Amino acid sequence: MFEALGEIEALCANMCAQRMTPIERKQLLNIHLESKEALDKQDVESYSEFNVELHLAIHSGAKNKSLLRIAQDLSRLLAPFRRSVFFTRENRMANSFAEHQE
Repeated sequence: MFEALGEIEALCANMCAQRMTPIERKQLLNIHLESKEALDKQDVESYSEFNVELHLAIHSGAKNKSLLRIAQDLSRLLAPFRRSVFFTRENRMANSFAEHQE
């Protein structure tokens, strides 16, 4: 499921880059920048919430209802596992932030 979601998110990110409005782009950037504060404080709970918000913005920004539904379904199924990754893997928040920065 993680692999499937990764592919769906890559597709959403590609479409998002082409279809997002300037306002949506600014909102996405703001979510990313706000997550830096949670990273700096090592606030796993807050970072996890920003991560969910950021991914939802990317899924929505693709402007494709079918992909949005698939991404949301997979995200919901994986949420318990994804969130726990930030608690258990060393440097996972920092790596996640770097991935989002790219």
